[in-house]
Amino acid sequence: MPRIERPLGRLAFGAAVTLCLVAGVGLVLAGNGPAGAAGLAPVYVTSTGDGPAGICGSPGHPDCTLRDAIETVALRRADRRILARYCEPGDPGPYCLNRNDPNFDAVAGVWRIVLSEPYGLDITGTNVTIDFSDGVPDWAGAPDNVVEIDTGGGDGLDWAFGIDGAGHELRGFNVRGTVKTAAIVVYNGAKDVTIDSLALAAITGDAIRIRDEQTQRTRVISTQCGWFGALGDGGGALLPTPVTGTCVQISRGAHDNWIVSEDADGQVVPPNTFANAAVGVDVTGKGTRANRVEGNRMDSDGVGVRITGGALETVVRANTIVGGGGNGIEIQGDSWKSVLEENRIGVESDDVPAERTNGNGGWAIDIAAPAKDTQASGNRIQGNAVGGIHIAGRTAELIRLTQNRITGNEGPAVAVEGGANHGILPPELHLSGERVIGRSCPLCVVEVFSDPADEAASYEGSTTADNGGNVVFTPTGPFKHRFITALATDPDGNSSAIAAAVDTVPQPTPTPTATPGGGRVYLPIAYRHDS
Repeated sequence: MPRIERPLGRLAFGAAVTLCLVAGVGLVLAGNGPAGAAGLAPVYVTSTGDGPAGICGSPGHPDCTLRDAIETVALRRADRRILARYCEPGDPGPYCLNRNDPNFDAVAGVWRIVLSEPYGLDITGTNVTIDFSDGVPDWAGAPDNVVEIDTGGGDGLDWAFGIDGAGHELRGFNVRGTVKTAAIVVYNGAKDVTIDSLALAAITGDAIRIRDEQTQRTRVISTQCGWFGALGDGGGALLPTPVTGTCVQISRGAHDNWIVSEDADGQVVPPNTFANAAVGVDVTGKGTRANRVEGNRMDSDGVGVRITGGALETVVRANTIVGGGGNGIEIQGDSWKSVLEENRIGVESDDVPAERTNGNGGWAIDIAAPAKDTQASGNRIQGNAVGGIHIAGRTAELIRLTQNRITGNEGPAVAVEGGANHGILPPELHLSGERVIGRSCPLCVVEVFSDPADEAASYEGSTTADNGGNVVFTPTGPFKHRFITALATDPDGNSSAIAAAVDTVPQPTPTPTATPGGGRVYLPIAYRHDS
């Protein structure tokens, strides 16, 4: 048969390659595993080395580095899986990494791949999987990872992994080192990329960036940022392996990406934990929209979640944000339509007041002008050093607060300052028998809370002020705590600060007592109250 030479164009690293094909016979690139002779098999990484990319098993590349493996699967139309097996010393292999490898770290128990080329690893095309969890006995998650990618120090590479195309998956390995952009960059319109059970720590720069218009449906699950190995008991002390930048940044118009605790099939998976970073999750930039940050833990970050730069329709839901040096959640710039709901900020449980707190060093939620059209609902907030919810600036408006449970913070439960929310004032409350009465803005919804002091630990219900601003609230049972507070929300969705607290314990009535000389003294009547 005649031979036909057909150029395959650019590979993952731009190298032009010409392969010989036999006319009438389909192209088959065998894997380097045992099944390779019979057809396509996964490509197995057998060396922790690095160097110019080549085809695994070809002359000059008898071993298969990770860079070689990526180059090899770039030529395939199917089974683009890159895996590893892990062998004990003396195991004949040959398709495995063994403990005799010069880059095996016996103390850490990991095979470390230090990238020596002046560029990172590019994953293009479709459906490339790198899964280094596959061959680990009893692997259960990121703490069990045994392969580590290291970009080295110095000025750093642009990235460890640059990902475009569609349908790729990275799973079950660690990343460390110095990077100029981020350790992992998902960009250039990439779609349906999954980052699963990675550990990213000891990184100078950002850990993950998801960026650019049309980059969408990236899913980050079961990933830990800021330490390697298992987390201490009850969220305990983290190893000193910080990320100097952001754990995950979504920017430049990327949309419909998910930093969540469920996989693509909707199954619940272990939550992401983002710790020891300047920012846990940063959503930023005009056109960046409809991204979800849900079910994660942010622990000991500078800021837990930040929304800024005109990002739209960001949902921040059911996260635990604790132990940070600054604000739990902050919204800045011209960012609209954010939804903050059912987060635990400064507290580990859904119970507020809770015995165990782990407060942040700033506000639980800080919203600054010109942010607009944001709803914060059902959040549990306790133990934060500055206060609960802060809304500031004349052009901050349409910030609606509803059924947030806030208590035990160093500062106010809710502060609305600088003309924010059109300068709406909190209600004025009094007790009239069993009822709460008072004044508020006309037709405003007034939410009533009780608290051991002057915040809003328990939601007691709501009522609506009449056209004259008169408020009457009749509880359905005893108040849960001693002091009553409230906030008002006008018909447009602008919420006020918390009203001055009203004490439900009757004030003592002075009792006249005769004294020698005809004078009187007043002895207070003692009351016992269990708040």
